[in-house]
Amino acid sequence: MRFNDLKCLLKETATTMKKFGVDPTTNYNQVLADDSMFSVYTESLAEGLSGDVKNEFMELSGHVREGMLLETVYGFNPQAPLIMPIFRKYWPALVAREALTVIPMDKPDLVRMFMLAFAKTRSGAEIALPNLTTPVSTAQDFGVVTPYVVTLPSTTDILAAHAMTSDEAHLQKDFIIAGVNYLDNTGTARTLDVEVEPDDDGNFAFEVAVGGGAVDYVSGNVDYFSGIVSASSTSAALTDSKAVSLIVVGSISTAEELYANKINFKHVKIRMSAIDHEIQAEWTIQYEQDTKAYFDLDVQAQLVDTFGNAVAMDIDRALINKLIRETEKFNSGNIKTFSKTPEPGFAFGRTQWANEIVMPLREVSGKIYTDTNIGVGNTLIANPLDVEYLKSANDHTFDVNGVDGGQIGANPVAGRLDSSWKVLSTNIMPRGKMLVMLKPDNPDQAVFVYAPYRPLTITPWPMGRKPAMTFLSRYASRFIRREGVGILNITA
Repeated sequence: MRFNDLKCLLKETATTMKKFGVDPTTNYNQVLADDSMFSVYTESLAEGLSGDVKNEFMELSGHVREGMLLETVYGFNPQAPLIMPIFRKYWPALVAREALTVIPMDKPDLVRMFMLAFAKTRSGAEIALPNLTTPVSTAQDFGVVTPYVVTLPSTTDILAAHAMTSDEAHLQKDFIIAGVNYLDNTGTARTLDVEVEPDDDGNFAFEVAVGGGAVDYVSGNVDYFSGIVSASSTSAALTDSKAVSLIVVGSISTAEELYANKINFKHVKIRMSAIDHEIQAEWTIQYEQDTKAYFDLDVQAQLVDTFGNAVAMDIDRALINKLIRETEKFNSGNIKTFSKTPEPGFAFGRTQWANEIVMPLREVSGKIYTDTNIGVGNTLIANPLDVEYLKSANDHTFDVNGVDGGQIGANPVAGRLDSSWKVLSTNIMPRGKMLVMLKPDNPDQAVFVYAPYRPLTITPWPMGRKPAMTFLSRYASRFIRREGVGILNITA
């Protein structure tokens, strides 16, 4: 929000409130005390906001109001009418609001239950869900990832090979012979792809061309109930020109005997405590005496713009530094490097080379998916100069939100890169370092939580020969899943 837009918003809010017979400055206590008046006031201040940012502003405005009503000092504080406008200024400008999971607190201490789903298998093992490698349904696949081989001739108990018996599991009728390993007429091992499906009784028979004009005949039976596969070939006694094994694919089900894997839920308790974040501004005794300055909209707009930017930048600085520090310390395996200097032999120049930055970004994002089993990295936090470099990757779409994206006090969303990442621009982020993060839709899957308690308070403390106006924001923050953040270092 630019300064002129802010001043216009304050004037329009004052005009709206006066239509209801109150002045948002001189009658501020009345605005706070009356539910309907405060609702009109916040709705007026929220003009221009939409979506999640508006919903969060409206919800947290109640927290701000509650704090002001409980603290009697505001009955004597001419600076109180600045609180809500400053909150309106800094909340949309917070990078933390766009990048992190926002969970407001109604108490200074919060114990949040983060739900974790897991499957409990028949062996008693717990598998966190979702799981990319282990199936948890009643059907257990075999031969899908790693070939499952049945030797010829043989009688193979597939259930026993998976530590099961026919009392608890059976083969499903998706059993297929997908290949045959054979020795040709020269004794060379070869593989032939086939697609043989047993009949309803589990019987199968087919011929295999084994080279040199020779043919071997393979037959057998699949007992779906017992899990036993019997197979043989007519040329088994020969030293070559024969089929030696079958490659099979299928699945095992425990559903019929009610031995299905069970999906349960457990909760991880995370405790968060609000910390105090203070910024003090000194002013002279003479300025304190001239209280009418606080009631002038031009002066209000200047104060709100200045201190709103200061509060937003200070909170973002603390949280971004925490993100960088803990990622470098605890998740160093997801830190990649990209050099702006083209590699030797790259013949298309630096402009085309800029497109290559998307590759390490995808690597970091993909590892986030692998490590969290939730989703790929979908948010980037970068210095404005690094954002401009992203825009030069002309083979990839950068949808720019607006010219103000990332400027001090503006909404930090600069745009979207390649339809994959929301790009946040802030000069708080060190140049040459880019945070790659996952921000999930589900709060239970949060990577990093920002939990505002009292979003903003102003108090003339400490008092003395040089009074100080203190801006106080109380919030908690906590990493829940450090594996959900990576870093791309950008070198010259």
